[in-house]
Amino acid sequence: MKHQQLYASKGEVVTCENGHEICNLSRDVFVDDRIMVEQFENWRNQKPPMPCEVITPCKTCGSPFVRSEMPFGGTWLHINDEWRRPTA
Repeated sequence: MKHQQLYASKGEVVTCENGHEICNLSRDVFVDDRIMVEQFENWRNQKPPMPCEVITPCKTCGSPFVRSEMPFGGTWLHINDEWRRPTA
């Protein structure tokens, strides 16, 4: 069985680049996981997106809290005031 590297832990707070709290992670996220709206909960300043909807920037200031560095950089989340890079 392959060991998965933890990317972010359940309960961590996702923030925008300006520090506004957006939501919490609803479960542990691993490096190879695809980022989906179901992984987030307790949305602070915006309505939770529905599955398959685009995740929009912070409703307070318009700054991003998720970004994609495709095709090889993966999806990055802004957690604890820094961009967390999904590296294996």
